[in-house]
Amino acid sequence: MGSPQQETAADFPKTTFAYGTGYQTAPNIFAYDPQAQEGGYLLGILAAMMTKSGITGIVGPVESGDAIKYNYGFQQGVAAAKPEVKVRIAYTGSFNDIVGAGELAKVHMDAGADILTGSSQQAVGAIRAVAGRSGKYWLSTDMDQRAREITRNPSVLVAAYPARGLDIGATEYVRLKLMEARDNPV
Repeated sequence: MGSPQQETAADFPKTTFAYGTGYQTAPNIFAYDPQAQEGGYLLGILAAMMTKSGITGIVGPVESGDAIKYNYGFQQGVAAAKPEVKVRIAYTGSFNDIVGAGELAKVHMDAGADILTGSSQQAVGAIRAVAGRSGKYWLSTDMDQRAREITRNPSVLVAAYPARGLDIGATEYVRLKLMEARDNPV
């Protein structure tokens, strides 16, 4: 008996499966390892340079996979830029707990965090919480977060992995929107 991916792939030999943060392959399974820590590192540097309170916050889904890699990269970026800046981390335990992510963002902000970040689709809840408070900012890492942000004409937009998980048509749309935002600043 193999992994769930191998068992499913065997039942569908004409379908190709992609397995993120994995290593097991088969004729119709390829594994890839997102290097989420790279974007996290850059956003960590930015957060350290932007924070006025000296406290940043991460709203994480689960403590594993590319989510944890992103968090480690963010922490390392903060430490490299300004070691005295604190990074608060909390996890919802789910990739889709939008309400929980919003609540964790509020807890971080109540504890003094003025720059927040996080990964996965649940971050939409945290973004909403941050948007409701003056002087608080969210640094996005997933496409779903930026798609909403571009339409709001933000004064600052940092895009790390803007096309992660998107098909080629959606990737081109995101690229064009980012270039449009660059060429027509607010």
